[in-house]
Amino acid sequence: MRLLASITDKAKAESLVAHLLTLQISTHVEPGKTSEDWDVWIREENRLADAKQELQTFLDDPNNPRYTDAVRSAHQIIQLKKKKQQENARQVKTGRQVFRGGPLGTGPVPPVTLTLLIIAAIVTIATQFSQPSPTNQFGSIMLEELSFVSKADYAQSGRDPAASLKKGELWRLITPMFPHGNTFHLLFNFMALIQLGKIVERMEGSSRFALLVCATGILSCLFQGLMPIQLFGNPFFCGLSGVVYGVFGFLLVKSNRMPQLGIRISDISVAIMLGWLVLGFANLIPGMANMAHLGGFVAGIVIAYFVCLNQN
Repeated sequence: MRLLASITDKAKAESLVAHLLTLQISTHVEPGKTSEDWDVWIREENRLADAKQELQTFLDDPNNPRYTDAVRSAHQIIQLKKKKQQENARQVKTGRQVFRGGPLGTGPVPPVTLTLLIIAAIVTIATQFSQPSPTNQFGSIMLEELSFVSKADYAQSGRDPAASLKKGELWRLITPMFPHGNTFHLLFNFMALIQLGKIVERMEGSSRFALLVCATGILSCLFQGLMPIQLFGNPFFCGLSGVVYGVFGFLLVKSNRMPQLGIRISDISVAIMLGWLVLGFANLIPGMANMAHLGGFVAGIVIAYFVCLNQN
């Protein structure tokens, strides 16, 4: 925030603040150095120049009727905001309701989420849960082409996890999300993505949700594929878990920073997701792509933070 002015006379300060509010310039007012002074602060620095211009006009003619009229207009704006906040508060959901549904989580699965599920199901079945039989040549080729690094490139490069990427096979940054290792792995990711995807895709729109999926998917693959084994990395991994954690991290941050959305994830739900993450890093659950989970989660958090900055 930046200090715009110190106004002597509370009524005049209120008139200025009301006028700025009608121009969608958000302010904060607090008592000044004396009992008669009121400090007016601008919340958004990018509106400071506009506010200074309006201040000068106000100081030239503070008794102009348009400033007294602005008080009534500002009161109406505030009442509308309060009404909207009350409506949003009635729609706030607990963590259990968020994962079961609610206004955003009801109805059919939206298109991007549905597409991810269909592709993952087809690939997983075709590759026989990432373990194609010797007679399943199609599944073997598919798995080899969709993995973060092909086994042939990995061996020929002296165990370089980025060997296939260096050859320009950039699709491998995203395709490891589609195969799955077993039935539980597939069902768990499907259930989580359906619930989270319904909410976030409807909240953000399909195009923005697709970008979120790509960003969290790529970063989770890079975390998992390029990290050394000593730091839980492994270039041979699969599953949508990184994207699931990315979407969860995005929703967690945005729902907290923008409570007007009417969505709240309970502490218990957060504890379950983070607890699952910790169990993996503690090696209590073998075979988990821990760095993919962490990478997706961090990516979702960072993306949500910047989205909220631009939308506030």
